[in-house]
Amino acid sequence: MSDRSRRRAPPALRPLAATAGVTFRGFFHDRSLIAALALVLASLGFAAVLSSASVGSGERLAADIGWAAAGLFGWLLALSYGSGLADRGGVLGPVELARPVSASLLLAGRFLGLGAGLAAYAGLATLALLVWLASAYGAAAEAAVVSGWLLLLRLLVVLALAVFFSALVHPAAAATLAAAAAAAGWFSGSLPPAPPLSYLQPLSAAARLLLPDLSILEPVSSPNFAALVRPTLYAILYSAGTMAAALVLFPRLARRSRAPH
Repeated sequence: MSDRSRRRAPPALRPLAATAGVTFRGFFHDRSLIAALALVLASLGFAAVLSSASVGSGERLAADIGWAAAGLFGWLLALSYGSGLADRGGVLGPVELARPVSASLLLAGRFLGLGAGLAAYAGLATLALLVWLASAYGAAAEAAVVSGWLLLLRLLVVLALAVFFSALVHPAAAATLAAAAAAAGWFSGSLPPAPPLSYLQPLSAAARLLLPDLSILEPVSSPNFAALVRPTLYAILYSAGTMAAALVLFPRLARRSRAPH
């Protein structure tokens, strides 16, 4: 984020824009992003070899491998950066700001900066898969764009979980809890609802409310732009709700940790 864009931002949002810009630049300067993209490209070569030797649809197998690799490495980026493992500083890691900002703005800026970095990763991975699938198999661009958008939505939800837990516990525990919550949410979406009048019904309802239903954000069998409305709304609402809870809890915990014992 340039100095000109910061000057254009309203005064109340300038610390938020500055924090997001610093986080975004740090994400790009780290080699983890380049390594993740290199691994995605390597998976494309592996998929090409495997699909050429397959008996069935080579295009479907290659696309599945490519998107699975992009999702896996993006998932690792969201967990490691969102929890604070990658930058070795956690939520209150070293930031190059001219003046201190509040804990809430710092947390929100980190989420926005990392979200922009993950959007760049998803865009570059989608572009690589789009070019490869179109040149090798003549695949339609719409399917790749839809799958890339769903990939970004999944990464933003996982990032929101990681940032939320990073506001509560240490980075290693935050990454573990976020990964567990994401995995539990993905499986809970495919589980049948609890029987009526069952003592498990309140627990089931709470789990469905708190855990992310990542199955909604999985690639669909017949991708089209009309199918993106519901997943997009769900990802925005869930990420916003998770970050709102983090913004409420984090300043209180930060003040408590600085209080003399």
